[in-house]
Amino acid sequence: MKTKAHSPPAPDLDARPLQHGGEPCLASVYSRLAKIGFTRKFIKSTILPSWVCDQAEKDPDVFPELALFLGKALGISSRSLADPTEPLVFCNPSPARYKPATGTVLAEERIAPAKSVNQQIALEVEACLPKDPAFVASELDPTQIRNYILRSSKKLDFKSLLAYCWHLGIVVLPAVDLHSNSALKFTGMITWQKDRPFIFLRGNAKDTSWGLFVLAHELAHLALEHVKQGDAAFIEESCDLNSISDQEVAANEWALSLILGENKNAMSDFIRMTPRINAKQLAARAIKEQSLIGVDAGFLVLKSAWERSLNAVDQATKNAAWPTARAALKEPSITDEHTKPLMLDALRIKGDLSVLSAEERELVVRALGLDK
Repeated sequence: MKTKAHSPPAPDLDARPLQHGGEPCLASVYSRLAKIGFTRKFIKSTILPSWVCDQAEKDPDVFPELALFLGKALGISSRSLADPTEPLVFCNPSPARYKPATGTVLAEERIAPAKSVNQQIALEVEACLPKDPAFVASELDPTQIRNYILRSSKKLDFKSLLAYCWHLGIVVLPAVDLHSNSALKFTGMITWQKDRPFIFLRGNAKDTSWGLFVLAHELAHLALEHVKQGDAAFIEESCDLNSISDQEVAANEWALSLILGENKNAMSDFIRMTPRINAKQLAARAIKEQSLIGVDAGFLVLKSAWERSLNAVDQATKNAAWPTARAALKEPSITDEHTKPLMLDALRIKGDLSVLSAEERELVVRALGLDK
């Protein structure tokens, strides 16, 4: 198989790093990277090629090659990496459109590392994929998508919606873990490479029951053209049914139309008539509804918890809503898998990592966890 040509590197990445201030080496760069959000643990365990040993980290002769690789992998100017007198500069400095949780304000410095490294992984993955027809947002109708999925699947769940996204040419991947408590935690991120949208998921999208809603919600932002090709990356710290902004309300309504169709009140009457429901009863009812309307039972469990909490007539009922739902998800009849293996399986099927260089391939494998 012929190797695909890579997209041209970002400006400045192919420049030879400057030897400045007494032969810099990789070991001297770790503290500077940590200040902008990239920990030593993350760099060593995820980014650096496996051939880099302790001796190579301290070798100034190896540093120019490593600076080029680090710059491309992290989206940082290799010149700024090589010059200790210069601040580290991201190659794509345009700020992300960031939707924080209520009452949360974050500086761009907290957002930039996660945005940059996920965009660089998207760049590598895009080179591994077949050329699909250009994505057209106006063709996304929630009712049509739901009907299409249910023609070949018994239920609309995370796995079936994930397959549909790939069918459209939308890449859905687990977000890169920066291995830092101070790193930006987000639930969903949308970015583009060429004419292909990428959705990165993490946070409370780690399990399929709620991951279904998060993926449908992010797909809604694309369908409603809240995020278009050429726009800055769009990052959401959280994704829930309590959002009040116009775009979030619209995205929630679109997502629920996709998942539930005409059954938006599924579980509602049962919850209202059974306020003291226990986990076994809740799981059993959700399974029954799943068979009737073709909606993932785990999502129905969580939807019922949200409604019970929102409409509770007393504090005891409100307090019991989420613990009961979490217990119901552990019932043997409910399928609540981790989303990451499903996302990686889809990439393995659609992508051809062999077109990458050995170092690029190792970067994608380690960053996404394909080796786990």
